[in-house]
Amino acid sequence: MFLLVTLEKEGLEEQFRYRDQFISPDIFQWQSQNRTTQSSIVGQAMKYHRERDVEVHLFVRRQPKLGGRAPLLSIVVSCSSLIGKEKGP
Repeated sequence: MFLLVTLEKEGLEEQFRYRDQFISPDIFQWQSQNRTTQSSIVGQAMKYHRERDVEVHLFVRRQPKLGGRAPLLSIVVSCSSLIGKEKGP
């Protein structure tokens, strides 16, 4: 599973300003897309990635592409908790 995160969200519509951030050097808060719930396929994949032996790769960039380039930091992560909607609207 691959997660791509852009930290600086200036200029994006409000609906795309997810609250993605480093809370500490070893904890990252990732907010899924609005359509993703814990009961969705993606939500279930995140929730049970350890049991299913699926690695979660987090790719983080500070800002959107500039001149066709955007350096990325790549990390293999483990989901420790889920907060939010259990089911869709």
